[in-house]
Amino acid sequence: MMNAAYNGQTTDRFEFGESLNIGSAFALTDNTIPDDVKNDPTRYTEVTDPVNGVHWFALNQQRADADNLYSIGYQFINEIKDRYYVGGANGPGTDLLPGFQGQFEFLPRQDLDIVRIMSSTAGVFGYADVWSGDLEF
Repeated sequence: MMNAAYNGQTTDRFEFGESLNIGSAFALTDNTIPDDVKNDPTRYTEVTDPVNGVHWFALNQQRADADNLYSIGYQFINEIKDRYYVGGANGPGTDLLPGFQGQFEFLPRQDLDIVRIMSSTAGVFGYADVWSGDLEF
């Protein structure tokens, strides 16, 4: 995953790295994401870590030049919600299904560790930087 995202730096094609983009916060109280987006489960998804309460969120990205872009971060969070959370992908992503509470919280947290890696990878390799051919000196 990191190698594929890194290749965006060498080819100036950042679609893969951008599709990994996932954000996190302890409290989502600001209005950086418009309500019409947050309230549309086809465009926005969010899940809460059952132990530390961190909220992980992602957008189903749309691109003018790639209408069939697969948003990896968005899809992966929805898979976690389907697997472990009440309401599945369309639910709020806050309450674990009964079989995963208590002793078995480590199962969703293993997948959330991958979410953390995806977020870090996108932060490092998902965007143009000074070494990219996009910027001239």
